[in-house]
Amino acid sequence: KMQTFGWLEMPLFLIRISIYIPSKSRGVIFLSYYLLYPGRLPLEAAASSFEIGLKMTDGFYIIKGRNVRSGEGAREMLFDRAAKGKKSKELKGELKDLKKSLLNAGGEKAYVNEALRDYQAALEQGDTLREQYEEARRHLAQSRAAIERLLECMKESPVSEVKKSLDELMGDLDQVYHDCSIRDDDLDFQSTIQSLKQMAAEYEEHAAKAQTEAGSKLAAIMLRSELENVAAVLKDATGWEEPDFFALAYYLGHENRGSLREMENAQRNSYLVDYCGERFWNRFLELCRRAEAEQMVRFMTRKYIYNTEESPSNS
Repeated sequence: KMQTFGWLEMPLFLIRISIYIPSKSRGVIFLSYYLLYPGRLPLEAAASSFEIGLKMTDGFYIIKGRNVRSGEGAREMLFDRAAKGKKSKELKGELKDLKKSLLNAGGEKAYVNEALRDYQAALEQGDTLREQYEEARRHLAQSRAAIERLLECMKESPVSEVKKSLDELMGDLDQVYHDCSIRDDDLDFQSTIQSLKQMAAEYEEHAAKAQTEAGSKLAAIMLRSELENVAAVLKDATGWEEPDFFALAYYLGHENRGSLREMENAQRNSYLVDYCGERFWNRFLELCRRAEAEQMVRFMTRKYIYNTEESPSNS
């Protein structure tokens, strides 16, 4: 039931593959293979050493908390890990060159070292925050669509189908949170979601009694009302502009995220840019201008956070 792949950073790569196969007659069959691979492994795996565990149960692989069909997602994950390793290696090389340019332009060594540490951290965290934001927005859109379908078809659909749709909706709603979207410390939204979860959990019971008991009919009305309330919040959040992920990453690296809680979306985005500019970006970029590296730094910021590949000469 377990497959483990290990790569070693050396001219010869030892790969161990262990497989546990359930068997009704023999319990569990254990197979282990050792392969010696000379030279460079595919997928740029030699760029960084890592291990991946894939647990297979009932035709599904559980990969870092995600369920995917057997054979689906594993290859994509390998490519993703290899790409991130290659990206990190490229970033370190570019930062090394940038450091030389900044020092040659008269930058103080202590400041340059500190600034580049902050810059690298914000680039790496900004990339993660952008991915998390896009994932949260995807679940937000799925939640809106699911609620719309439920409101249209709930009365006519079989109880089992409605319950299934409600359960799937709850799964999506658990993943709509982000510091610059619907926040997980939004107490009003959390209260509404908890109420909706309780109603969804009791839906089948109330639906079975709805024909004869007034209380259950009221519960159905309240469920519909809560769905409409959640839909209104999601619709509002859909119109919010995304943040500057570099500024957000820099802020979260130096301040408590809770201080953003009470800000409206536009105010928060503007505040993050001003904060980053005043404490880091303006001075750092001025030194980059003196080193004739401004365009390169702007290009690197887009490349490592937004994965753009345009030439810095077109900045």
